[in-house]
Amino acid sequence: MTKTRLCLILSAALLVRPPGVPAAEEPMDLSLESCVELGLASSRTLRSGLSAVAAGQAAVREAKAGRFPRLSLAAAYNRLSKEEAASIDLPAGEVVLAEPVVSSTVFSASLTQLLFNGFRLESAIRGSEQAAAESRYRYQRARETLIFELQAAYWQLAGAFELEAVIRENLERVQAHRREASLRFEQGLITYNDLLKVEMQLADSELRLIDGEIGRRLAAARLNTLLGNEPGRQLRLHYSLEELPPRAGSLEDAVTEALRRRADLLALRSHVRVQEAVLQPVRSGWYPEFFLSGSAAVARPNSRLFPPPDRFEASWELGLGAVLQVGSWPGLPARIERAAAALEQVQNSRADLTAAIRLEVIEKTLDYSRRCQRIALAEKMTRQAEENLRITREKADAGLALTSELLDAGQALLEADLRLTQSRIDARIGWAALLQVRGCGLETE
Repeated sequence: MTKTRLCLILSAALLVRPPGVPAAEEPMDLSLESCVELGLASSRTLRSGLSAVAAGQAAVREAKAGRFPRLSLAAAYNRLSKEEAASIDLPAGEVVLAEPVVSSTVFSASLTQLLFNGFRLESAIRGSEQAAAESRYRYQRARETLIFELQAAYWQLAGAFELEAVIRENLERVQAHRREASLRFEQGLITYNDLLKVEMQLADSELRLIDGEIGRRLAAARLNTLLGNEPGRQLRLHYSLEELPPRAGSLEDAVTEALRRRADLLALRSHVRVQEAVLQPVRSGWYPEFFLSGSAAVARPNSRLFPPPDRFEASWELGLGAVLQVGSWPGLPARIERAAAALEQVQNSRADLTAAIRLEVIEKTLDYSRRCQRIALAEKMTRQAEENLRITREKADAGLALTSELLDAGQALLEADLRLTQSRIDARIGWAALLQVRGCGLETE
């Protein structure tokens, strides 16, 4: 089938509408690259992933804020009931020690700087950084998965268009053969049974066309859903199946690349480090905490002075403190054991994922190579089927071939065309799947 004829068939399938139906919106033109860009931009899943990444980055900033000293400011005013002045009787007479405090005003500031807390703070910072990295890798893997889904849906729709075009071409060929058979039957050159065989093949072609149209509509609905469109939105694809797909490369290089780039494996590696950061604070329960504290106050009267004068006076203090949570020691070994067990589970999961990725890459690489080889064989079978139909038609015109032989030759060409089209589409989908398992994301040919 020529490219021009194929474009005409696809344009008719997209744009023709029944009489009386209002014109639909203009079909959306899509290349593979624009399809992926639109799908990524409209994905709510990716937007949720970006929110998780932003939350992880905020958690890192929050953890690092623990390095700064804690400063607190306070102000207070108190009005007290009036009391008698404090005095003492001496031989020389009564001496007033202090006037009663009727009101007091205090402005104070305190500062506490953590010096050492058993490596808890640094572990929390490392844990939050690795958790943020894990969120980024999870987002990257979700993005790569969505890219594959968009590419696969794009090529599935392209394949549906191609298959429908092949079926339409075969239907036109069978309809022409049916007209010829009718004339030959009227002339008494073929039997009624031969005519019925042609009618049966025509009905089979019409059934295939119905299936092809349904398949095309389902594929379009699937792609529209990924793009955030209405399921019935018309799409016009721009692609070419004539180019040979790229080479798969060696298995060793593909496995090495996957183990280096796979975002889900990198995310699990970050999760291992998160668990390591969780284990360290538990072990830190054996260590004391040291902190430096200081405070300053301006008060009227200042209770730190004696006697407190009725004016604003400043005072300060500076201290070094230590806290050891001895009461937590009995349960500390059990908590350490639980955290170590959780770390070991994650490490085992990472080893399992590494082995699974290695096997998956080998499977996808070999499967892609098989699909590429099928294209060459399908092209050869199509050329043979075309030549067989040509020879059989010449024999039938000369009265040297039966109608059943001509029908079989047409059916063989149809199957060969369908097989060739499907093999080309399968190779494109296989290439997208291979890129995904290798962690390459979007790469154009």
